[in-house]
Amino acid sequence: AVSSPKRGIGETTLAKLNAMARERGLSLFDAATNTELLQTAFNYGTIKKLQDFCGIICAYSAKCDEADAFELGSRIIEASGLKDCLRMEKTMESEDRIANIDELIDSMQSFVEAEREELVNELTGESLDTEDRSLAAFMQQISLVSDTDSTSDEKDYVSLMTIHASKGLEFKHVFIVGMEENIFPSLSALASMQEMEEERRLFYVAMTRAKSSLCLTCACTRYEYGQLTFSEPSRFIRDIDPRFLAGGEEKKKKELPKSETDRKMFPWMKPSQEKKPLPLTSLKHNTLTKKTAEGAADKGPVLAMADMEEGMQVWHDRFGKGVIVSLNRDEKNGRAVVDFEQFGQKTLVLLFAKLRKSN
Repeated sequence: AVSSPKRGIGETTLAKLNAMARERGLSLFDAATNTELLQTAFNYGTIKKLQDFCGIICAYSAKCDEADAFELGSRIIEASGLKDCLRMEKTMESEDRIANIDELIDSMQSFVEAEREELVNELTGESLDTEDRSLAAFMQQISLVSDTDSTSDEKDYVSLMTIHASKGLEFKHVFIVGMEENIFPSLSALASMQEMEEERRLFYVAMTRAKSSLCLTCACTRYEYGQLTFSEPSRFIRDIDPRFLAGGEEKKKKELPKSETDRKMFPWMKPSQEKKPLPLTSLKHNTLTKKTAEGAADKGPVLAMADMEEGMQVWHDRFGKGVIVSLNRDEKNGRAVVDFEQFGQKTLVLLFAKLRKSN
């Protein structure tokens, strides 16, 4: 963040600041905001650059718990200048990074527009605050997903990677997502035959990573720059001989024209449909994929609501050991407030929580 885009704060300045922070037991950020400390080692120009950068962080940090995630996130990305810096690089890698930033913005928009109904994290059973659409709430939500992705307690899992990173590797089953026009191939590739062929070769690389099966997916609709749009299936899908697609032999016999083929393969598309913005609509949060955490196998069976009582020590597959503080035994909407040793108090929906008695 300090060096990209360039802010006139070099490696020498950072190394010096880091050494000063260590000597005084301070964090790097605390050292950078300590004017008296900075004046002992840096000139006015360097101090101003450090303070300007830290000022941006402080200004937006103060709004994290209040402003909605999409509005504040978009402003932070704009203020950082990162996208402008990447556009100037004009490389395939920089285009990928810009696409990642756009996807982050779109996920914030989706989070903000989610329906104001009860949301439950089905992985943990935790009842989520449905009204909080702040950036802090968004970060908390994606941190849960990140934690889930990082667990390695089960043998069956999907390795997520870019196509570039997959070169030289092989997998029994491969899933390629985002097979849509303007994504794969990318928007920039549409203007250049050379870039289009490069992306076609990249698609070939992705396909040939699969040993047994290959699954190509495309979305019906997708957020782009804060607007919900129809997605058009990638031309790369159409280029595949139908004989090699599941159910493709039947399609081959019928020799369907392109537009009719699209309607058969992608039923949401209309004959003359063009990619155009749609009015924003509410979307539900995607629930997290269910996983069983390490240690659950050593515990007893999942407790029935009738067997639970306040003060009971329980085990949760994700949050670990805790004590039931209070219970609501409503048959359809039962909840328990549990004080966990490592995570503090959590309100759990008993339908999903799967609490076990802890020894």
